[in-house]
Amino acid sequence: MLPRFFVAIAVLIGGLTATALPADGSHTTRLRASGTLGIEEATCRDVESKLGQLFFINVDGFQYEGGPIHPTYIELVRELNIGGVYPKIQPWFSQQQIQQDIGRLQTATELPLLIGVDRGVVTSGGESPETAMTGLGAASGSFSNANMYSPECLRRRAFIEAFLHRAAGLNLALGPTIERNASEVAAYDDPIGSEFLGQEASQVEPYTRMIFEAFNGMGVGTTMKHFPYTPETFDLHDESRQLSTPREEIMERLEIFRRSAPYSPLAMTTHIRESEIDDSIVTFSEEWVNILRRDLNFNGLVMTDGLFMIRDPQSRADVLAGQWSAEDAQVIPNDHEHSIFAARSILAGHDLIILESHSGHTREVFTDLHRMACQDSPTGNQLRANILRSYERIRQFKETNRAALRPQVNIPDDLIETAIAERGHIRPQGSGCQLVEIPEGASEEGKQMLEELNKTMQMNCNHNFCTDDSAWNQFHSRVQALGFPSIQTIPQPATPVPTAPAEPVVNEN
Repeated sequence: MLPRFFVAIAVLIGGLTATALPADGSHTTRLRASGTLGIEEATCRDVESKLGQLFFINVDGFQYEGGPIHPTYIELVRELNIGGVYPKIQPWFSQQQIQQDIGRLQTATELPLLIGVDRGVVTSGGESPETAMTGLGAASGSFSNANMYSPECLRRRAFIEAFLHRAAGLNLALGPTIERNASEVAAYDDPIGSEFLGQEASQVEPYTRMIFEAFNGMGVGTTMKHFPYTPETFDLHDESRQLSTPREEIMERLEIFRRSAPYSPLAMTTHIRESEIDDSIVTFSEEWVNILRRDLNFNGLVMTDGLFMIRDPQSRADVLAGQWSAEDAQVIPNDHEHSIFAARSILAGHDLIILESHSGHTREVFTDLHRMACQDSPTGNQLRANILRSYERIRQFKETNRAALRPQVNIPDDLIETAIAERGHIRPQGSGCQLVEIPEGASEEGKQMLEELNKTMQMNCNHNFCTDDSAWNQFHSRVQALGFPSIQTIPQPATPVPTAPAEPVVNEN
């Protein structure tokens, strides 16, 4: 099983069409031949062999019927020595087919490959396969409303979700979201979750720790996100604005990350801009990364959010304004925005970069970063030093956790089906607390029906909606028989956070 301080990450990377490599397949040889090699050749080759470990790339089987993952992605992982992948699997492939392709990916590199998602698919296989969503970013796997569950129900749910990650061949979860969030955007999308995460860190921590411990026990890494937080009034996928929150308030909102640092050795930053700390977005800010490491005692790997997620051209221009010198643009031109994004992220101290695009972009970013790191210039020297430092962090983590990152556990199809069914039986407290208002003019028969419905809902309100113990115990015993730890190793919060009182809602029908 995975040691307590487990980290894993995943990448979605993309790119441009790269110039053909020399016969030996070496980017360094190409630089030497073109007269653009600025440092010792041996050092440049060393950087080339290690740079890919900082990448998490998208892999898929789009328009390919031969399996879940197209063979060209497996070759890309091998060629660039990629560190991690974000598999986008179509639901019609069996778990056996998925495991075969994941096995091919794992053997493509000497160091274990990190495989993770925030949303994914798990399939049981068999004659009548059961398919379900998994991932801490999926609606079925989100724990933003963790306080709505009784401690035992939440513990079971976390146990099942971690098990489904392993069943899907994943060794990383890109979550959970733990940021202290009073966001209008988040409140609109998830009012219950926003209310929960807006509480004091001391109230949230017992629930998030339960999730971390469940995944760590299953040998699946977790990612605490989004550091420091997402903006309150706009969506970073669409635009970027400069904010000016008082420093004292910022540090108060970061307390949950300090408390979670011992349990989740991967942290994901986001593209917010807070002028009280730095005029640059967090992704490009060495000061923000220092706050995470120095002030919040985080010693794990720091990962960017998706570097392709800012879609608005003006916002991209604003984000890059003043960040790239004319000298640097001679090496990585200004129109290679995402290569500059990647370089700035690594220069700020990130260990891993998410580039959520196609394989052509992956190659372009790799080529550009390697060329810059092989220059004897202030930016080139610092980028090279940071790449080598991050590679060493990643290598140490992977060597320490080699066995857990390449598990050899065979999970039967029917046990996956049972896990999916068990998860469906777990419902949050308060799920029967919304009463139906009886409209004026309703028939006697209608009134009686709605009154009976409300009585039932009130009886169920705040009860524990876990599956029956006999079915759960049988499932739990079978999981333990595969070598996974007991659910009893996962700590429970002492008491649940109270849910809101019952409120009637108008029946529009």
